[in-house]
Amino acid sequence: MEKHTFLFLEGIWQATGVFYHPDTEPVGAVGEIKVIHTKDFWINESSLSLSDPNKSRFTHNYQIHPFRKDYTFWKSYNSALGNLRGKFVIVGDTMIATYKGEEGNFNGVEYMQKIDNATYLHRGFAFKGEEKLSAWALELKMIILKEKPKND
Repeated sequence: MEKHTFLFLEGIWQATGVFYHPDTEPVGAVGEIKVIHTKDFWINESSLSLSDPNKSRFTHNYQIHPFRKDYTFWKSYNSALGNLRGKFVIVGDTMIATYKGEEGNFNGVEYMQKIDNATYLHRGFAFKGEEKLSAWALELKMIILKEKPKND
């Protein structure tokens, strides 16, 4: 299995890129992701701010079960979508997440492709039933790392 740094090591990541609303032009997006390891969970606290006219800001707080193999489960609270449950699976250089709202009203997919230990490409989308809510194309850059990666 590929050695990943995102989620697997504690630290802070910066996100920059583009956010796509369904009926408007794409807008710039910047954010931050904090990864914290506790005894029971890996915590991912993230925020994303958009340069849209409303200056939208989303927060997302995950509780991730540490990986035992090449997959794991998580639950989270998203400020726009509410409570979500999902899975991560590792496929080579990529982590793929699928998720749905606890009430079954939202679903989506994300992937994080490792470029190097400090860089990931992050793409995803969210739907409500048959209606596309959003999509995004971000680059994640590690800005603070609490421990050194073992190997690249």
